[in-house]
Amino acid sequence: QRALYKLIRERAIYSQLAPAQYSTKRIVLTDTIHRTQKFTATARTLADPGWLATPAAKTPALKEDDENADETLNTAILPKLTPGALINIRGAEVKSHTTKAPPRYTMNTLTSKLEKLSIGRPATIATLLKNVQTKGTITLRKDKKLEATPFGEKCYDVLYPRFLFANIGYTAELEQALDKIASGTLDSKALARAVWDRLDADCEALLR
Repeated sequence: QRALYKLIRERAIYSQLAPAQYSTKRIVLTDTIHRTQKFTATARTLADPGWLATPAAKTPALKEDDENADETLNTAILPKLTPGALINIRGAEVKSHTTKAPPRYTMNTLTSKLEKLSIGRPATIATLLKNVQTKGTITLRKDKKLEATPFGEKCYDVLYPRFLFANIGYTAELEQALDKIASGTLDSKALARAVWDRLDADCEALLR
């Protein structure tokens, strides 16, 4: 639990660092004869490292942050071309590419994802991550990856299509509403009434 609070503290500090800036180049080749085929290539280069130049980039808390990074986008080198330039294609090679399934979440990447979705606060996210492990819905594998249990998969199949509170967007909106209550701009009773009415409507829909 101490390690989890340390992770949250580090991410709170690192979130204040300057973002890295990239220069993106995109080339679109069009068949000038039939004009039915288009080939697109994209690449990016690091223009300003920002927080990547700090020790924070090498910490375990952020090593797996970019779980959906496209390696091709980062490593491709595109030639310098001018708009409207004609290119003679003397040969072509068809390559197969299989899209890999997204990697399983770790505690680090799950924390990062929750932050991006505006779910949880530093004071609540530790309890949230602890609960999902103790409720029997996920397990932590030996390789530090999180895996849903059969019970967790069943809960998702039953709750997600039927109850609004199981929707990620609803959770983020509720977090924002709680912030408004804390700042005095929203009445807590009004929020509780709206939440109850929504839950009551979802329950009634099950009986139809």
